[in-house]
Amino acid sequence: MARTAVRAHDSIVLREHDRLTRKLGAYTYEVVTDEHGSVYTVTDGERRSSAPLAWAFGVGKVGQSFLFERDGAVHEARVSYYDSIGAIDFTPGRRLDTPRDLDEATSRRVSAQEVRRCFGCHTTAAITEGVLDTAALTPGISCEACHGPGRQHVAAIFGDLVEIGIRRRAGRAALRGEEFDHDRTIGGLCGKRREGGGNGKRGRQPAYGVGNRVADP
Repeated sequence: MARTAVRAHDSIVLREHDRLTRKLGAYTYEVVTDEHGSVYTVTDGERRSSAPLAWAFGVGKVGQSFLFERDGAVHEARVSYYDSIGAIDFTPGRRLDTPRDLDEATSRRVSAQEVRRCFGCHTTAAITEGVLDTAALTPGISCEACHGPGRQHVAAIFGDLVEIGIRRRAGRAALRGEEFDHDRTIGGLCGKRREGGGNGKRGRQPAYGVGNRVADP
């Protein structure tokens, strides 16, 4: 699985750097991590803005950006971690030389549509009927992100192979003038897959046919 997004408390980058700090222009940016999580803080020396980080996007070998929630909306931190310098700097495309205020210096509010796109690309099963569900998603990209639920994928492949096998055996039986036994053929195909795991090699598990009792290996 590609770890393209993780919850902040699972971020290796944050765990390995208990304090990331950098002064950029008139503001000082800091991410402090302990056993309770990671807190992002921005200050101009007089005022400060803090928020617990919720998500870390990016594997971290190149860089990692951070999201947090505030007032019912998702925000992107103004700074990201860069492995090349082992420190934080402005998030790509988010540099502001003269922010209007502390809030703008701290983060960018992300629209609901963009949030769905972000999680849709960086996580698996994040969107259900057009609605983002961060509680149900799987962090990172797995096979299911492109191919759909694994159970359906395997079932489709197995179904196609069985159908091909039945047609081939029916054709051979017809050429020989033999009667074709559909149920016995199904049992034979399933048994072969169980014996060799579908790779043509014999395995430890016993073959089984229709009506046979299958014992645990």
